[in-house]
Amino acid sequence: MNGEIRALFRKNEKLPIVLIENGNAVYCRMTCCDFRFPLPKSSRVKQAILTEGGADTVDGFVDVETTNGSPVDLDAYSSQLNNYHLAEGGWVSPASESEKGVVRIKFSYFGDY
Repeated sequence: MNGEIRALFRKNEKLPIVLIENGNAVYCRMTCCDFRFPLPKSSRVKQAILTEGGADTVDGFVDVETTNGSPVDLDAYSSQLNNYHLAEGGWVSPASESEKGVVRIKFSYFGDY
């Protein structure tokens, strides 16, 4: 859908927003664009924060931990991301594991609608 048409349908929504879909993907909804990416397998979200955003732009992070208490396998997640087709203009960068097994995943998207 064209970004200008999408903006008409979304004019009454408070956007941008970050949502977690089915517990396994991050969904960034903007006025003119959408951006999605997968979460590490067997993980759960502790928090998802947008630090900046606009009609076709988002920046933020998601803190995740595994559901079984083991460390997040960053190599496996990097491979998972490499096999996923990110929308043009988007990037996802998992940082190293922090205290208590939580990993911060930074993301950014700039859409040219």
